Amino acid sequence: MRLRPGDGNGLGIAIGTDVSALSGKRLRAVIREGASTRTMDMEQSACPSGVDTLYYDGQCPLCTAEIDRLRQLADRSLALVDIHGLEDTAGLPGRAALLERLHLRRADNVLLGGLDANVAAWRHTRLGFLWAWLRWPLIRRVADAIYNRWAAWRYQRLYGDSH
Repeated sequence: MRLRPGDGNGLGIAIGTDVSALSGKRLRAVIREGASTRTMDMEQSACPSGVDTLYYDGQCPLCTAEIDRLRQLADRSLALVDIHGLEDTAGLPGRAALLERLHLRRADNVLLGGLDANVAAWRHTRLGFLWAWLRWPLIRRVADAIYNRWAAWRYQRLYGDSH
């Protein structure tokens, strides 16, 4: 089992394999946010092989502007998925959580959220090095706090309590 620790307020994920007689091979993600932990089962086929998948809010003007830029610059190993077009969110956080923050599922099935997802997506472009400083240890906590506050404000402004 591999642990991907986040900072104190971040996202840490452990991925292991659990073989079930009923459903075949499944992946179990253990998601740790702060002091709380939850597990989520997902089909292994939920992620395209060799491709990172970024889930974004297609009804957010700022988000779509950034995604349009990513679409122009990113290599072919990044898939961009509008959350509003998803029929099924099995194996992902709930729809409200997906809409509140960016999420990126890496090709190795590790799920990233917030600025970790944003920086990982931009690494698929020639400009990725410009985002790397946001993950430096001394800057990470401040950048995450600002992003999380902005993401909550953006979600509330766009959706209120409707999701």
